[in-house]
Amino acid sequence: MKELAAEFSINRVTVSSHLHRAQVRLRRAGLSPEQAAEACSLYEAGWSSGRLAERLQVSADTVLEALRPGRSHNPATARRPRAKARNA
Repeated sequence: MKELAAEFSINRVTVSSHLHRAQVRLRRAGLSPEQAAEACSLYEAGWSSGRLAERLQVSADTVLEALRPGRSHNPATARRPRAKARNA
């Protein structure tokens, strides 16, 4: 959809509206297994989901969905360990 918007110099919402009116079924692309593995590694290295979304050109929700345990990438590294609470 982004490519169509860029090609015709229109907003992606406009593209979506036209496709919806034409009853074109849209699917959510998600991340490829390679992208999910990259996202997992970078997230573990401290990248935010927003930064990953920009790099992969997807929404932060798509990144977070790929980082959920049980996905096709390595689920053991899907979540960054929480920082230990500091005692005041």
